[in-house]
Amino acid sequence: MQQSKIKVDLSGIPQTSLLILYGRAKVSKEHGSLFNDTKALELVEQLDYDFSTEKAITDYLLFASAARAMQFDNKVKEYITEHPYASVVNLGAGFETEFIALITAKSTGMILTFPS
Repeated sequence: MQQSKIKVDLSGIPQTSLLILYGRAKVSKEHGSLFNDTKALELVEQLDYDFSTEKAITDYLLFASAARAMQFDNKVKEYITEHPYASVVNLGAGFETEFIALITAKSTGMILTFPS
């Protein structure tokens, strides 16, 4: 049975976060050997949102947001490797997905974002 898609109606900062999530998913789908965020792919597939209508979306924006996310992910992985009992707080996370996978059994992760 096909699950119904989630209708999305956002503007402002939450909408920007959604576009970053879309960038992570698109780059993962098209260039999975460079960047692979399976959770972003899964979430974007569940959304009823026409990303093609977004004038602000360019390939550069998508790759830049994915590259920034990859840098963040790599720094967090490096820090947790050096400090296995670390507490990591992601402020203004929006629709962050990879952060969840970075937290280990010994570390603690907290995500704080805007209510919307």
